[in-house]
Amino acid sequence: MRIELIGRFGTAEAPGFEFPKVNQVVRREAVSVFGVAPDKALVVTADSSRAYLTEGLSVVELTDARVLFEISGSDARTLLAKGTPFPVENAAFDASACAMTRLAGIAVLLEPLAADRVRLHVASSYAQHAEEWLRDAALEEA
Repeated sequence: MRIELIGRFGTAEAPGFEFPKVNQVVRREAVSVFGVAPDKALVVTADSSRAYLTEGLSVVELTDARVLFEISGSDARTLLAKGTPFPVENAAFDASACAMTRLAGIAVLLEPLAADRVRLHVASSYAQHAEEWLRDAALEEA
């Protein structure tokens, strides 16, 4: 389940849960919350209870709105660097970070999982374009 939260996180409180700053990820149990803009977060979870929600936030469910791609291998970040202006090869871009940026001309959320593994969250309407670009870019690397 993917949920977009919009609100004033600085004043919102959920029991035992911290909202992330922009370009940061907060993970707890089965919930990952990505700070994608000031006062805006993307929640990815298998938990449908929504116990992490609090008053003062608007919620938009995006479960089918995004497709996930996982890029792995020693050249994963080099491959992504070909299509994005974001410095994906920077060592500071680690599992506690995320980035809303463009890849091959489309908006994506980059989620580094490890030094050699990055997950891309792509709007489903652009998934085919993203997949084709990734395949072409990987062939160029080979």
